[in-house]
Amino acid sequence: MLARVVVTLVVLPVTGMAASAQPAAQPPAKGETATAAPPQSPANAGFPVVYRGQELWRVYGSVGPFTAEERARSATLRLDQVVKDPSFLPERLAVVHRETVSEFVFGDRVLGVVTDDDAAGAGMERRAYADAMVARIRDIVTRTREEFTPRAVAVGVVKVLAATLVLVAALWGIRIVSGRARQRLTRWSTEAIRIQRAELMSRDRAAALAGVVVRVIGIVLTLFAIVVWLEIALRALPWTRPHARVLLDWIATPVAVIWDSFVAFLPNLFFILVIAGITYTLLRLIRVVFDEIARGNIRFESFPAEWAEPTYKIVRVLGIALAFVAAFPYIPGSQSPAFQGVSIFLGLLFSLSSSSAIGNVVAGTILTYTRSFHVGDRVRIGQTTGDVVRKTMLVTHVRTIKNVMVSIPNAVVLSNEVVNYSALAQTDGLILHTSVTIGYDAPWRTVHQLLVEAALNTPGIEKEPKPFVLQTALNDFFVSYEINAYTRDPWSMVVIYANLHEQIQESFNKGGVEIMSPHYYSLRDGNTVTIPDAHRPAGYEAPSFRVTTGDGGPRRG
Repeated sequence: MLARVVVTLVVLPVTGMAASAQPAAQPPAKGETATAAPPQSPANAGFPVVYRGQELWRVYGSVGPFTAEERARSATLRLDQVVKDPSFLPERLAVVHRETVSEFVFGDRVLGVVTDDDAAGAGMERRAYADAMVARIRDIVTRTREEFTPRAVAVGVVKVLAATLVLVAALWGIRIVSGRARQRLTRWSTEAIRIQRAELMSRDRAAALAGVVVRVIGIVLTLFAIVVWLEIALRALPWTRPHARVLLDWIATPVAVIWDSFVAFLPNLFFILVIAGITYTLLRLIRVVFDEIARGNIRFESFPAEWAEPTYKIVRVLGIALAFVAAFPYIPGSQSPAFQGVSIFLGLLFSLSSSSAIGNVVAGTILTYTRSFHVGDRVRIGQTTGDVVRKTMLVTHVRTIKNVMVSIPNAVVLSNEVVNYSALAQTDGLILHTSVTIGYDAPWRTVHQLLVEAALNTPGIEKEPKPFVLQTALNDFFVSYEINAYTRDPWSMVVIYANLHEQIQESFNKGGVEIMSPHYYSLRDGNTVTIPDAHRPAGYEAPSFRVTTGDGGPRRG
C-alpha cells in the first residue's frame, strides 16, 4: 500500500507554525513611512489539507501536472491510507534534502516532496520547514492510531456516560434554581419602580420582567450545558472526534470574529462617544440659553420669547444631524457597499413616503416665525372657526365653538387665509358688526339711534369707543344699515352676536320701527302690524283692505 503513496503528498505546516516562523513586525526607521503589508490574494492563500476535522497544513503551487488543489485533495486521501497501513512505521520516516526539493522517504520509497515555493508560502526556509514536517507527520500517525485502541475507546465510553450524568444533573439544577429565583424576585418586587413621583414600572410589570430575565438566563445556561456535553461526547470517541472539531470551529469562528470586530471597533467607539458627549453638552448649554429667552430673562429686540422653543427644536435637530454625519464613518460597516445601499434605499423610501409630512413640518416652521396666531387665539382657518389649543410641527389643533376638535395640517393652514380675532382685541378692540334692512319710510336718524342704543345695551360691548352705524347700501325698496361695536372678548363673540340681535329687536320694537322687507309691505293693507302688542300705539286698529271699483270709487271691506 505504501507504493500507492505518490510524490504529490506535499506537507506544509499548520497556521500556528507558519505564524511563529514569521519575523516580528518592526517599527519604521527614522524618516520612513509605515505601510501596511499587502493583503495576500486568494490565489496565493493555498489549499488546506483537512484530516479528521482539523486543518493540518496548506498546499501552495503546482508540481508538474498536479495543481495545488489536486495536491491538497490527494494528500488527505494518502494520509488516511498511511495511517491505516500497519506496515508504515512513523519513526522510520526521514527527510532527504536535494538541491531544489526536500524528499520524505520511507526506506527506499519517496512519500512526498517540499519545494522552495511551498516553503516560501509558509514563510520558512525549505530545509527547516521539511524537518519540522517530518515530526508533524510522525505525530499525526501516532496519535491517530492511539485513538482507536480498545483502551482509548473504553475510556471514551466512560467519559460519555459521565458527561451525560453531569448534563442531567446540571439541567435539573438549572430548573430548580431558576424556579426559586423567579419566586424570590416576585416577592422582592413589592413596590413599583419610581423616579420621584413618576412611575416607570408597576409592581406587576416589574415582577413579570424579572421572571422573563430569569427564564432567559435559564435557557442560555441550558443551551450552554447541552453544547458542552455535545462537545465532550463527540470528542470522547474516535469515530465522532472529527465532528467535534467541526462543531468547535462552528462555535469558535463566529465568536472569534465578533470579538475581533469588537476589539477593532474600540477606537472608533471612543470617537463616537466623544462626539456624542460633545453634542450632548452643547445641546444642554443651548437649551439653558433658550429657556432663559423663553422666561424673558434674556431679551433680543427682534427675537420674541415665543420663538425660543421652536428655534431650540430646529437647532437640536441640526446638531444631532451634524453629530451623526461626523460619527457616520466610525460606525461598523458604514463603508461597505451593502450598508451604503441600504442607506440609500431607506433615504429614498423616506423621501417618497414622507413628502407631505416634510411639507407640514416646513409649513409649521413658517407659521411659527410669521406669528399668524398663538395658542389660545380665536381664529378662522378656511371654514373652521374656533380656539387654537395646540400647535405642533405637523398639525394645528382647533376647538370649534361647538366644542369639536379639528386637526388641520400645517400645509393646509399655510395655504388658506387665517383670520385672527384675538390679535388686536386687547389693544384696539375687535369690531363686531351685523346688518339690518329698513324701509325708506323710517327716518334714518331714528334707525341710527335705535341701533346704537341696542349695541350699548348688549353685554360684552364696550362703551368706548362708541358703537357707530354705516349705511352700506341704498337698495330699491330698503336701506341697509350696519351696526359696528367694539369688544375685548373675542372668545364670547357668538354669545355677544346673539345678545346684540336680541337687543336690536327689542330696541326697534320700542321705537315703533318694523324690521321687515318692503316687499312684504306692498301687501300690507288689511294686515296687523308685526310689532308686539305691548309696543303698539294706544287705540291701534288694523287697517281695512282697500279695493277700487270699476268707476274708480274706493270701497273698504
